[in-house]
Parts: sequence; C-alpha cells; structure tokens
Amino acid sequence: MIMERQRLLLAMLRLEKKGVLIGTKVVPQNCTPKKLRESLENSLKRLQTDHVFLYMVHWPLDTHKFPPDTPKEDIPDTVSCFETLKKLQQEGKITHIGVSNFGVKQLKDALSTGVNIVVNQLPYGLFLRSIEYEIIPYCVEQGIGVVGYSPLLQGLLAGKYDSIDAMPDYRTRTRHFKGTRNRSRHGGPGCEEEMTKALKEIKEISQKLGVSMSTLSLAWAIKNPAITCIIPGARNVAQLRENLKSSELELSEETYGKLNEISRPIKEHLGKYVDIYESVENQRTSY
Repeated sequence: MIMERQRLLLAMLRLEKKGVLIGTKVVPQNCTPKKLRESLENSLKRLQTDHVFLYMVHWPLDTHKFPPDTPKEDIPDTVSCFETLKKLQQEGKITHIGVSNFGVKQLKDALSTGVNIVVNQLPYGLFLRSIEYEIIPYCVEQGIGVVGYSPLLQGLLAGKYDSIDAMPDYRTRTRHFKGTRNRSRHGGPGCEEEMTKALKEIKEISQKLGVSMSTLSLAWAIKNPAITCIIPGARNVAQLRENLKSSELELSEETYGKLNEISRPIKEHLGKYVDIYESVENQRTSY
C-alpha cells in the first residue's frame, strides 16, 4: 500500500512538471502554527517537491472538538492558522491558500487576517445546491473561486444504480437519504421520494439529448459562472473520458432551466445548510 502511494505521488510530481498543478489539504486539528508547518513540510517531503500550488484547510477550525484537558497551544484558532499560512506562502512553500467547507462567517473570520483565499471547496451539483443561497454570492463578491465536489452525489446522478435502495450504505449517509439508514448520523427524514422523481425526469432529458446522465449533470454544474471547476470521481479511464464529455456539452437555457426546476424540491429540502452529513443543529459550516 505504501509503495503504491509513493508511485502515485511520484506520478503526480511528473504531471506537475508537465503543467498539472498539485494541491493538498491540512485537517483542522493540525492547524496550530507548529503542527501546520510540520504538516506542510511532511507533505513536501512525500511529494518530493519544494512547494505546493494550493494548500487548503479541510473543514473550518471550529468543527473539531478537543478533549477538555487539551493544552491551549494544541487548539488551533483562525488568526494564528491563517497568519502561519501567510508566512509559509511568503517563504515560497505555498503558491495559493484555499479552504474547504467554509461558510460565510468562517470565510469572514479567515479573511480578517489579511490572507488571500483563492478558492473554497464545497459540495455542488444538481442535488447539492445549498451553496447557492448565501455562500456562492459571498464568494463571488470576494473574488473567491468555488470548487464543487460530489457533483454526481456518490454516483446516483451517474445512473449507476437502478434505485436508491441499490446504493451501498456508505454512499447513503447524507441528508438526502433517510436518517435511519446505516452509517447515517443526521437523523432527518431525507428526500428520497423527491430524488426518485427527479432522477426519472433527468434520465428522460439525457436520453432525449443522447448523452449520459453523468454528462448532463456535470454540464449543468459547470454552466454556473460562479463555479471555477468541479471534482467528479473517476475510477478508470473510461469514467474519466465520460466526465470530460461534459465540457463539450453546451446546455440550452431551456434545458438548464428545466434541470433547475426538477432539482428545486431537493434544494428546498436541504435549505442553506451545506454540511450534508450532519443535522441542521450540528452543522460544521457556519452562516
């Protein structure tokens, strides 16, 4: 496993030399000044490079709970974290600083340190439109790019499964699905009926256009001018090629509008709450 990972990292490095840029993340609990520097240095060592193009804080700092007896110096705070990132950037070890799953309040706290945040990675797709309410407008206002992850919602919008019940339980943990399902922790009702109805209508449109559901769904996501790019999964070359077709599909305003209406009930069910794994009461993304 270690050797395979090393081969992957070396392959990434070779790609960077050909124009592909490397980005990586740091978890909140490693965002104290000391641990943050150590985490980056360790990443650079593993990647066998002297810098990363993009370094991201994965989840806001106030999302990680520490034991009551944790020393104060081991509990990260926004100011010291982003000031350290700025120093590492000035040293040339980071080209750009980004964040992941940050809400408006958390972005404001980070920006107050004077750091330049270039991108916020957030869930976005036909069935993941919560960021349209508040976060996308704020990111546009601040000139922060948005990278959308999980645009196919665990393969559901790729037409991979005949029904929601056919999905493995590790793919049905989000608030879209019933909170009684295995591995779910949100405890909510889900919106499975709405998704089932929407999937049928999306499939009809994809068949009419002669494209796959995944191509149609990805084309919808990248049509939004506020979205910098999206991150669809690809386990093999065939899936990668299928994903790339979305960049060639130009959706008409009529089709785009239809897809907006079809997915609207799911958007309204999820509301503005971006953390798709937690209940409304336990959201890790603040507003």
